[in-house]
Amino acid sequence: MKFENLILTYHLMWGNKATEIVKRWFRHNTNARKNWVVDYDFESRFPKLREIHNAYPGIKTCTVIINPYARALIQYEWAKENKKSPNSLVPILPADIKVETFEAFLLSILNKKSYTLLGSSQSSFVTYKENDKMISTDLILRSEFILDEFYKVQDFVKSYVPIVMTKDENIYAYREYYDLTTKELVSTIFKEDLENFNYSF
Repeated sequence: MKFENLILTYHLMWGNKATEIVKRWFRHNTNARKNWVVDYDFESRFPKLREIHNAYPGIKTCTVIINPYARALIQYEWAKENKKSPNSLVPILPADIKVETFEAFLLSILNKKSYTLLGSSQSSFVTYKENDKMISTDLILRSEFILDEFYKVQDFVKSYVPIVMTKDENIYAYREYYDLTTKELVSTIFKEDLENFNYSF
C-alpha cells in the first residue's frame, strides 16, 4: 500500500511532550486528521526513518526532536524509575546502566553502550543514507520552539487551527541539574545532534 502526501507523526523514546501536543492537534482537527497516519504498534518499536519508509513507501513524516541536554536528564529520570519498577512494555535496563547519580548514568552510557536507545543520536532516527543521498524526515520540529515552528505542519496540511500548549507542557527545565562534568559528558555522547541541529546548553 502506498501513501501519498500523508504525515506519519512518530515519537522518539525519551519523553518528548511536544510530540503529544502535535498528535493532539491532529486528533482534534477534522481537516488535518485525514492527513495523519498513526500506527501505534509500529511506533512502539521506535522505528528509524528507513524502517518507516520501508513499511510505508511514499509517506511523509513528521517528528519532534529535543535538546540533548533535556533529553539526557529525562532519560535519567526514566531509567531510575525503570530500574525501580520495570515496565513490561520497554526493554529491561541492563545491569551496567547505573542510576545512582546523573554522572554515573551518563558514564555508563558513554562507556558501555549496552542499551543503544539511550546513547543513540536523534540524527540516526530522522535521517539515513541511500545511494550516496541523505534522506531526512520531511518535517522536523524542535520541541523548544514548537509554537514557532508548527507553521510547517499547518502549511503542509493547509489547516491553520492554532496549536495549544498547556502550562504543564512547557519545556523541561534542565540547566539547574547540570555541573561542568555532566555537561561535558552529554556534549560528548550527543555530539552529532548538537552539531546537526544547532543545539546548545
